[in-house]
Parts: sequence; structure tokens; C-alpha cells
Amino acid sequence: MSSIPTKQIDGDVAISRNVTTGGNAAVRGSATINHNLTVKGWLDAPNVKGPSKGLFITPESLREAYPTPQEGWWALVGDTLPAHVYMCIGGAWNGQYDADGSPRLAGTLTIDSAAYLETVEGFKGELEVIKTDVGQHHDAIEGLQTEQVAHERLIRLLQSAADAAQTTADAAKAVTDSKGQPDGIAPLGVDGKVPAAHLPGYVDDVVEFGAVVSGVTVELGVVSGCVSTDAWCMVVYDDEHHVFLLAESRRRPAADDGMEATAEGLSAAADAIMDDDYQSDLDSGTPADRFRYYSNWQDGDVFGRLSLAGRVPEAGKVYVSTREKRVYHWSGTRLELVGSGLVLGATPGTAFPGDEGASTTEKVDALRDEFDGHVSSSERRVEELQDIVDSYAMPVMIDLPDLSYRLGKIPLVSLNGIVDAVEELDGLESVHGTTNYYFVRQEKAIYWIDYGVAYGPVQSISTIGMAPIMITDALFICGNQVYSFDGERLNRVVTTADVDAMPAARESSMEVEDVYRPEMKVFDDEWRAAGGTVIVSGVTYGCNGTDDLTYEEAVEIKQLYSKRKTDDYSRMFFAATVRALLPVWLPNALVKLSSMFQSAAGLTKIVFRSNVSPCIVRIGDFTTTFHTCSNLKEIDGVLDVSNMTSPIYYPTFMLDGRLEDVWISGLKYSANFQDCKSLSLASLQYLVDNAANTTAITITVHHDVYAKLTDESNTEWNALLAQAAEKNITFATV
Repeated sequence: MSSIPTKQIDGDVAISRNVTTGGNAAVRGSATINHNLTVKGWLDAPNVKGPSKGLFITPESLREAYPTPQEGWWALVGDTLPAHVYMCIGGAWNGQYDADGSPRLAGTLTIDSAAYLETVEGFKGELEVIKTDVGQHHDAIEGLQTEQVAHERLIRLLQSAADAAQTTADAAKAVTDSKGQPDGIAPLGVDGKVPAAHLPGYVDDVVEFGAVVSGVTVELGVVSGCVSTDAWCMVVYDDEHHVFLLAESRRRPAADDGMEATAEGLSAAADAIMDDDYQSDLDSGTPADRFRYYSNWQDGDVFGRLSLAGRVPEAGKVYVSTREKRVYHWSGTRLELVGSGLVLGATPGTAFPGDEGASTTEKVDALRDEFDGHVSSSERRVEELQDIVDSYAMPVMIDLPDLSYRLGKIPLVSLNGIVDAVEELDGLESVHGTTNYYFVRQEKAIYWIDYGVAYGPVQSISTIGMAPIMITDALFICGNQVYSFDGERLNRVVTTADVDAMPAARESSMEVEDVYRPEMKVFDDEWRAAGGTVIVSGVTYGCNGTDDLTYEEAVEIKQLYSKRKTDDYSRMFFAATVRALLPVWLPNALVKLSSMFQSAAGLTKIVFRSNVSPCIVRIGDFTTTFHTCSNLKEIDGVLDVSNMTSPIYYPTFMLDGRLEDVWISGLKYSANFQDCKSLSLASLQYLVDNAANTTAITITVHHDVYAKLTDESNTEWNALLAQAAEKNITFATV
């Protein structure tokens, strides 16, 4: 027996919800189903009411399937469609035939449709009832739709009110959250005043330092154990690198210096030593060996941000030099005087006392009266000297052998004359059998004539006993003048000895570019070969966009390249004082650039070149390469960092914000450009497009650059954020 209890209910049962049976159900009476009937298993119902019984191959198979058909049933017999129609007539299956005796495959079936018509009429009545119900339901639905529209309008009004309330709450929260935060609202203390910690630096931040120095040697990477208030120390401002340093006296006072071994005595001794040493430095005009200079020390944070060269001053602060009694402020690149900065004194940079100035004026007036008496005689002497100058105004060749350079002698060619146009050569007489040369100004070329006919321009010449040479390698004698030809014009020639012997000529009406100096040719050729330009030989030179370099500056630049190595270019131009550099030629190999241009503050453009175009610099070491290049704006050449195994740290591009263009490819690790506030969109676009990272990296930029990247109205800059995100690159700022 089953343990599940069995209940028997006599009478009717009505169930308003679902019914689930776990076993079989047997219904001995009739069942009415008002809705759909779903049968997931097989339906075994041999007496299902339905006129069509399907398609059968033979009449026998039809009769076997339905041996007792009912009136109205029909079926199809055959193995194709259309098929022979069979109908139940008199309780038996009978095939239907047309009048000609052929099986009926189509047409009107001969059945009694009266029963069906009655059923149809019944359906029509039910349909009318359904129409009435549908109409009533339609009216109800329209009412519900109208009510729904009203509810939706109310919901929108409530949502708008909620959004406005949320906006107000967010704004209030933002104000509350900004309390005491950067760019927020300053809180009040218990005394009802703003605490000093929340006041701008310029309100109460005055920093005192000792003095201003330049040309000092700094202990880089060494942290002094002293503080700025120690008696034998003082903070100085390095006017060359624009940073604060700690100057520590090499002579510390002690008890055996003859002073009392007390705090007051040692302090007095220290002050005396510091004053003596500092004054000695001023008197000598050069830094003495009396101090050690440190770029970092214990309380260095008071004086600014730490850099490799020293402490960089901060904007918004007042800096007072205690020894010079002057007030400075930080301009962003250097300390600048507030006001005139003048103090009384008789040394450069001081103001002369008024009473002493009056006395000096009286003495000057007396000297002026005495001087006026000598003016007339001096003017006469000047006129005499001018006559001498005029006699040297046109340089002439004095000693032809002095013109020799290279190997052998320069061939001398006779120049018959100088004309303006080729037409002037027509009809000129010439000596038969000789070559008659003329310089034509309009053509900027040398022609020769024979029998009154002009030929040219001439590219080479032949002289007796010598092979043909280019005309630019010859000298031309015309009258008492000697000329060289540079391919476009004639240049008057004097020897080095002649130039040195004629200072009046060099300072008078003779143009500098008209003087040809053979000993400059070697330097000029090497300068051009290195990528420079010669503006005026021996006078003005150019390179990398700078075209006002003096000859002395060009020589200094060229000497820097003697440090060139095979693959290690570390510190090659470290602290160079030049304003420009020639293109730096690098091998197509991995190179080290550690501190290569560090502290070269005068450079505005750096150009890399190699035998590959565009130049690709394959970098192995990038440490502090451009550190404190404060005027650098452009780096020409692709910097390939794909071989680096560490990020590009902040000191590498720790500049003063002028850098605009730099092209970096193969970036695999994070990079820091937080000092580069002028960095161009093209540079960042190139960096992202050519990055080679396989993991997430971060590019830190200046907050001005970050503002442009995150400004949705600045579409070009803002689009770069999405492009970077696709490569797993994030931009950040500090």
C-alpha cells in the first residue's frame, strides 16, 4: 500500500487555479476544454472528429486504418498528388468518379453539406456575440490607453522634478566636498578665519636666501646633511642654471680657532668666515674653492621643487637675498628683480649716493672744458688718418705666392673685362689664337670671345702646361685687381698678410664678403659637410635654423663633435653653452644617449641624422637626455624606444615647457611629459599610433595638455583619448 493518503470527494469540485497530477488521470465522463489543449506526448485517439483522414497508397490500406467510417469523412488514395478522392457513403469507403468513369482528382465533392451549413449558421451567431464583446473591450481599452497617457505625463513631470532635485543636491555636495580641497573653498578655523595652510603662497610665503652665484661646481646626486640655518651654510641662487643650491663653507669654526667654545662664539666665527669667503668670491669675480655646493639638502623643500641641478623656485613666492638686500620673484624660468633692485654703492649694479654724484659732476664739467680745447686738433688728426684709410679702400694683390693653398699653385687667368650683358661682347676685338675672358654680371657667368663672337658660359679653362680645371678653382687678374669666381659672382682677393696689414681697409668701405680668405676654405668646407651653412666666410655661420652664429661660435660648436664615439654618446653635449648644434649623425645601431644634452640651456632645436631617411635613433639608454634644456622646442628625428626595458621617467624631459615637437616610436612602457606644456597634438598622435605596448601603460602630460585632451568641444584633441584607449593607453596629469 502506498503511504500517500487517498481522498475521495463525492460531488462537484471547482478549482480556480492550476491543477497538477503526478500520476495518471482517468475521466469517465465528458471533458470540455474552453482554451488551448497542449499534448506533449502522443495523442492516441482513434475517434477524433475530422473529415479528412489523410493520404493512403491503396484503398485497402485506407479501409484497414479506418474500417468503420462515418458520414462526412473523406481521404486521398494514391502515391502522387493530386490523388483519387474516397468518401464515406452508407458507412463504407467509396471512390469518387467523374461522368467519364475516371477517378475524381479535383472538382466539387458529392457530399451532403446540410449538416455543415447548420454548423456554419451556428458559428455566425456566435460570431455576432463575439463582435459585441470585442466592441465593448475596444471601448475599455481606449479608456485604459487614455488613462495610461495621463499617467506617463505625470511620471515625466515627477522625473523632471526628481532630476532637478538631484542636480541641486549634487551641486550642494560638490560645494561641500570642495571644502579644503585644491581649487575648492577654504574652510574657516575656530577663530572664524581662514587657516594659513589654505592661504595662497604669496600671502605669507617669503623665502630668504644668501646670495646669487654663477659658474659653480655642484655635487650632483649627493645630499648634504646640513640645513640652510646652519651657521656655516647659506642657500645661494645659481644664476646660470636657475636653481637654488646649498653653499657649505669648507672652513667650519671650532674651539681651536681662537674663539670661545660657546654657541655664541662659534656662530660669530661662522658669520665672519661666511662674510669673508663670500666677499672674496665677489672680489675675484670667479667662484673660489671656499664652498661646496649641493643640489639637495635636509630642508631643501622650503626652497622649491627638487631637480637634478638643484631646487627650482616656485611661482607665487617672494625671494629675498639677505646679502644683496634685493627682492626677487620667479618668472617661470628664472628669478627676476622686483622693482629696480638698486642699492647704494660704488660697484656695478648699485646706485651712486646723491652728494657724491654732485661732487663728481663738478669734476666732470672741469674735465670737459679741458677736453674741448683738444677737440679741434684731434679732428685734424682724424682727417689725416682718413686719408690713410682711403688709400687702403681698394685691396690689391701684393704677393702672389701667398695665395697658394691646397697642393701646388693656383692658376692665374687674365680677365679682359667686366660687362653687364652678353650683347656688349658682340664686336669686341680679340687677339687671334688667345682666349679672351669676360665676366657678365646679368648672367653671373664667365664668357670668352674669339673673332668678335661670344662663347659661354665657361665651366673650365686650360692653361699652358696644366690640365683643364674648373673656373671656380682659378684666380682672375683684371687690371690691378685679383678675383676668385664662386659660380655666381667675382670676389676681390687679398692675402692673409695683406688683410692683417690693412686694418683701415677692413674697417672702411670694403665689404666683408668681398674679402676672400684662403685659410677659411678648409673650415668652411668641413662646416658645410657637417650640415651647416656659411653666410659670410670667417664672419657669420648658420645651422639648424640659427643663422647669426659668429665664427668663434661655429668653431666652439665644431670642437664639441670631437667627443663623438661609436655607440655611447653619453654627456657629449652636457652643459654646452652654445646656441645651436650641427646635425648629430648616429649609426644605425643601438646607442646610449644618457645626459647627452643635459643642461644645454641655449639649444632650441636638436637634429639627428643617419644613413636612413627618416632618421631613426635606436635608443638603449635615455636617462636625463634632455634634462633642463630649458629653451628646446623641437627634436628632429624619430626616437625609437622599443629596445628600452623601463619607462621614460620624468627627468628625461624635465624642461621649462617650451618643447613642441618630438617623435617617439615603439613605446612599451609608461612615459612622463609633465613639464612639456607646449607639446603638440601631432607629437602625441605619433606616439600613440606608433606605440608597441602589450600591457596597459600611462602617458603623464602637463595639466594644460590634459585639459585639451579632456575638452569634449576640442574634437581633434579629445578624439585622441579614444584612440589611445583602443591601444590600452591612458593619459594622466599631476
